Amino acid sequence: MPHNISAIGVTEDGRFTDPDGYRIGALFKLCPWADMLRESFAEPVAASETLFLEPAWKAILSNKAMLPLLWERNEGHPALLPTFFEYAPEGRELARGPHVRKPFFSREGSDISLYDGNLRHRGPDEGYGAEGAIVQAYAPLARSGENHAVIGSWIVGDEAVAISIREDASPITRDLARFLPHVIVG
Repeated sequence: MPHNISAIGVTEDGRFTDPDGYRIGALFKLCPWADMLRESFAEPVAASETLFLEPAWKAILSNKAMLPLLWERNEGHPALLPTFFEYAPEGRELARGPHVRKPFFSREGSDISLYDGNLRHRGPDEGYGAEGAIVQAYAPLARSGENHAVIGSWIVGDEAVAISIREDASPITRDLARFLPHVIVG
């Protein structure tokens, strides 16, 4: 049953409860972990024994500050783009050419900027970026007519299990992008 996050209670032993006082064993949330972890609601998460259907470790993978670290450890890997922290010397150098600026925490294209020497395109202004940003070498998305497409992939272990295609009229994929999932069988 859907509830507003403010309707969720916490017992003395740190378990989450619904408005009727029943323990919440499993929870699906739409609030991003990066936002939720800033709230007092986050304090009891670890001890709550609640199964979050989007696990907390996703906060690490969705943090774009991971990208410069991946590049540093795997420089030149064909699946990665050169990426640096915005104010690092390498980041300032990269920012002289075509690049993308991404806040550490943002969603659905918010506060992302594309540069080709000058600002070329900016995603919706949602106030992300106080924690910092990365700069990444620009790689244009695949195009079909006026649409831009990005492919997402799901890997379990070492096996590809699904892909998705998100397509948008903008070169920055936004929240209303069209989404087409694919499952790989066999």
